[in-house]
Amino acid sequence: MKLILNSFKRKLTTQRIAFIKLFFCLALIGLVACSAHQPSAARFPDYNTFVHLYSKQSPVVAEIYGQYAAEHQGKRVRSHFNLLLEPGKRAYIEILDPSDRLIHAISLSRNRISMLWPADQTYIDEDANTQTLKAILGLPVHPDDALELIAGRGLNFPEWQESKTLKDGWDLTRGQFSGKVIATKHLSKIQTTTPAGTFETFYDRYQLLNDQSRPTRIRFEVPERQLTLELRINKYVPRPEEPSADLFDLKLPQNSHKVSLNQIYKGKPLLLE
Repeated sequence: MKLILNSFKRKLTTQRIAFIKLFFCLALIGLVACSAHQPSAARFPDYNTFVHLYSKQSPVVAEIYGQYAAEHQGKRVRSHFNLLLEPGKRAYIEILDPSDRLIHAISLSRNRISMLWPADQTYIDEDANTQTLKAILGLPVHPDDALELIAGRGLNFPEWQESKTLKDGWDLTRGQFSGKVIATKHLSKIQTTTPAGTFETFYDRYQLLNDQSRPTRIRFEVPERQLTLELRINKYVPRPEEPSADLFDLKLPQNSHKVSLNQIYKGKPLLLE
């Protein structure tokens, strides 16, 4: 009787162990099945899809108003800005002091960059390229990329190629340029490395403006030059009418005179002069 009882107990123990194993196996299968049917966490699309969606967006001419701040080697300046923008194509920027007096006016297209100093009625008009944008704005960047960056749209992505997929973005290249794009729900950080230097762009405080989610704070940092530029957007007003040919040009005073960039550039971005 004792032997049968021990045998029964061993058999029961074996059955229990087998049942437990079966239970955990079925539970594991159930968890895998459930996770397969659950919607995955929202992720940015692959790069080709992202570029396709980006290219389908129709850039809208808009008036943008807000606060401007610049810090260079520990010295900080605050003012206001008015920006007339056709993303990726043209921009006209006015920097005003706290009393709304015009300090600088800048006109930028893919081919030309001009800057006016109203106080002494001087201006420059130069080819737009990486070197002139570094000298004037402080950012070593292609003009078409600059026109997208200040619009809160990142880079001119169709001109960039993906070199590596990251967990939350991509490594990109464009000729001698390279970029690291961080994108979770929105574009949030872009590190751009060029032969003329490296800078970072940060986007945050997204809001729905003109039926699109746009960053209302844009910050550029150039660590090697101890330079930070920041735009905080208060108002975004679309302009549905077709822009005229001269809408983005500088409005030059009657007695203004032209100087060359080589004459006045001393290593400090002219935007901060």
